[in-house]
Amino acid sequence: MSQQPQPSGLDGLTELEALAMDHALGGGSRAERKAAELRLLSDPEFRAAVERWQVMLAPLDDVTPGIAPPPSVWAGIAGEIEPPPRRAAPQPAVSGGWWNSVGLWRGLAVAGPVLAAVAVAVLVQPDAVADERDGCELQLRQLADERAIHLAAAHAGLDHVEQLVLAFDQVLPDALGM
Repeated sequence: MSQQPQPSGLDGLTELEALAMDHALGGGSRAERKAAELRLLSDPEFRAAVERWQVMLAPLDDVTPGIAPPPSVWAGIAGEIEPPPRRAAPQPAVSGGWWNSVGLWRGLAVAGPVLAAVAVAVLVQPDAVADERDGCELQLRQLADERAIHLAAAHAGLDHVEQLVLAFDQVLPDALGM
């Protein structure tokens, strides 16, 4: 089923030819021009008709005097082409005082975590230092006891095995709390 071109009423022009002529002349609304441009991409028959009208109307460009469009048209074109002028960014109100000082808040942002880490270290570290100190004192006492036993055994003329037996006899009851 092939559609027969329908006459548009413009001296026997078909609807396709009338639309092609309108597009070649630059007529029609914005929506009609956009639809015609899309149709040019997909309809080879319409594209050929527009090209024929452009060739037929081209000689008129040379003999027709130019007419300047009204300023409102230029303003509309400029509004579509050029981006709107940028407004200057609003400047924040400058108010003095320490509460609005960026430096203060940045300093607190850095100092806060540092102080928290120091506080945790101080709260945790004394126990470790005290445990280590107690351990050292215990080792020093044991070492002093052992040296005293060795010195006493050496002075008494005892041999090594006798020194160990004597050391166990004196240190073991102290370690067990006897």
